[in-house]
This record gives sequence, structure tokens and C-alpha cells, in this order.
Amino acid sequence: MKLPRLAFTLIELLVVIAIIAILAAILFPVFAQAREKARQASCLSNLKQCVLGATMYSQDYDEKFMNADVGGGRNSPGNVIFWQTMIQPYMKNRGVTLDPAFKFNYNPGGAPPSWFSCLDNIDVVCKNAACTRCDWYVSYGLNSVWNWRQSKWSDCKGTLKVGAWDDCSHAHHGPVNGGELDDNWASVQDASGTIYMCDAHAPDFWSDQHLDYLLGRKLYTWTAVGESDTKVVAPHQDRITVAYMDGHVGTKKIGDTLPSDWTIQDDRAADLMAPKK
Repeated sequence: MKLPRLAFTLIELLVVIAIIAILAAILFPVFAQAREKARQASCLSNLKQCVLGATMYSQDYDEKFMNADVGGGRNSPGNVIFWQTMIQPYMKNRGVTLDPAFKFNYNPGGAPPSWFSCLDNIDVVCKNAACTRCDWYVSYGLNSVWNWRQSKWSDCKGTLKVGAWDDCSHAHHGPVNGGELDDNWASVQDASGTIYMCDAHAPDFWSDQHLDYLLGRKLYTWTAVGESDTKVVAPHQDRITVAYMDGHVGTKKIGDTLPSDWTIQDDRAADLMAPKK
């Protein structure tokens, strides 16, 4: 007796392939979101460690805020080193200053500014034997804002020339060490509400024109926060990872920060962009 042949018909095969394709279409976005959440968690951990390193640095310098950059490096071509290098003695982990999902080359083509030290900054790739040319990768920026050229405050005029200090600089500023200020950690009135570091394609923010809310509200044409100069683009699903001065970390929708989120003063009432109760 001849046994019947066991095999799938063409219709059955097509149905199975269609089911697999539907399942893949459903699951692949879920897997991508899960992977991005893992990257975001890694970024949050990095920022928390960076803030702890900056805090320990300040404790060794009479509670003064850490500068975004200082001189003292080897000339290559300049001698300026940035905060990422300054916290290394406290971190001993070079991996925490870069986000695995977002690394921006601040020296495209290996052409650093004349003041930058290729030899003594970290996250650098030398482009010649003397290391006077280098790529420099940046993921996070440090809050050192004091120059209010676009933002308005209710208690001061808030229009500055570059490099000038006025009443707005003294009344509203981030954790700045320099200029005409002599503030330290004891001056911080709103540690849990002041952004210290966040995702950025520049190493620091000293002017409000570097921040995200002006571009997000179409009040200016440029930002250093996030991934792009001229677009409000965040590395993590439309959100930036943020570390605050009290050490806690979180995420915010890019473009939605407020001027008072960047200041150590408890000055939300004077922030004309803040929602009124």
C-alpha cells in the first residue's frame, strides 16, 4: 500500500511566512525600544558618575564649582583641558564621559581650536605623531550659564554683550566659577531643580543661546544641547538625559527646559517662560 506523501502545500507555506512576517513587524519595534531603553539607562549611569566626580572635585577645592575648562595642559596646540579630564582622578574610568549611543566629534577633520590640548584631554584620537591634531568626542555638556542674551527675567533687563556681566548674571546663573562671581556649593538654593550636565554636542554651556529651550520655542536658531545645532534632536527617543546638582538623574523632553532649570537660585517666580500658578 502506497503511503500518502507528507508535505506542506504552497498555500500553507505562504500562510506560515505571512504569520512570521506579521510577528516580526510587531516585535522588531519592541526590541528596538528595549535596546534604546538599555542605552538610555547606561547614559543615565554615566551622567550620575560624572556628577559625583564633579562634586568630589569641588570638595577638594573649598567647595568651589568646577570650571568647564582650565589651562595647564601640554601645548598641543594649546594648553586648555576640559572638565571630562578634570574629574578623571576621582572616576578612574574613561568610559563614563561618553554615551555609547551618541558621540559627537567636536574637532571635525582633526583640526582643534588653537587653545585646545590634544595631549591632555581625554576622549581624543591623535591624528599625527605630535598629537597637535586630533579628533575629540563629546557626549555631555556642563552647565556654566550666566550670559542671558535672549531670555527675559522679571527682575532684570537681561540683555548682555558677550563677555559682560550685569545684574542678570549675578541674580541668575548656573554653577559658575569665574567672572565676577565668588559662589560655591553653599550658594545653591535649588540643587534638585538645577541641571548640572546633560546630553550635548558641546562640552559646556555659558550662554542661554547654547540651551535647548530657545530653539524649542523658536526664539533662536541654534543650540548645543542634543545632537544638532539647528534642530531640536535628542539622542534618546526625543528626550535628553539630565543630571541635577543634588546627584539625581532623569530625562526631559528636549526643547522643554526653562531658564530657571539652569540656575542655582530658586528663581522660578522671576522666570517669564515658566508656567504661572
